Amino acid sequence: MKRGTEQAGFSSSGDPTGSPSTGRFSLRWVSVIVALLVAATLWLLLRQGDVTLMRWRYEIVGDEPGRAVEHFLGGLREFGQVLSVVMTIIVVAAYDRRRKTVIVAILLAEALSLAAFNAAKYTIARHRPYDAVEHVAPLESLTIASTWIGWRPLNKQFDAQSFPSGHSAAAFTLAGILAYFYPRLRWMFWPLAAGCAASRYFDAVHWPSDCLVGIAIGLIASSCAIILTLRKFPIRSAKPQSEPRP
Repeated sequence: MKRGTEQAGFSSSGDPTGSPSTGRFSLRWVSVIVALLVAATLWLLLRQGDVTLMRWRYEIVGDEPGRAVEHFLGGLREFGQVLSVVMTIIVVAAYDRRRKTVIVAILLAEALSLAAFNAAKYTIARHRPYDAVEHVAPLESLTIASTWIGWRPLNKQFDAQSFPSGHSAAAFTLAGILAYFYPRLRWMFWPLAAGCAASRYFDAVHWPSDCLVGIAIGLIASSCAIILTLRKFPIRSAKPQSEPRP
């Protein structure tokens, strides 16, 4: 019977999905996607898109989502957050031979993302949608300009920390890392991250442009972490073992 480096469904790279050791990483594509996100954000801000989309949200969902919708959104909301990151690290540590590289990439990416979106939250104040509707103006007369408070260093008011979406950033940070190291499961990671970002809009705690900026932060953070981690901990393909003599 042949014996090689593949055992119990694991490839020689140590990836339990049986996929190549890493996915294809193109900084050019990341740059294009981030540029599109920035363009979409500017369009939303300049064309009153944030307020228009939020009006649609209130017309469709109402003030509070129904119980079934809330449970569904709650599940999506947790992707990329602390518990899911911890569980991911535990699974990677237990089953992937590239554990050091993958875990370092996850932690570095999350740290970069956390620093970026918190830097914005604690300096640039913006009303969360529900707060703007309750305390600024009704949606019918609300404008983009009135949703912004402006420069406020050490801003600690939760209702004024709408920009950017930290959940969206964290979700796309984790998705970017996992999609690179486990490319066969990309079809699952990206929709989960998108669902997390969408849940923040449907919860009326973030404007759509907040979510787009959060997504851009997540993609940039995961890309930088992949580049830096692979320079320090490059992944080398395992050499196939010679077959035993009969």
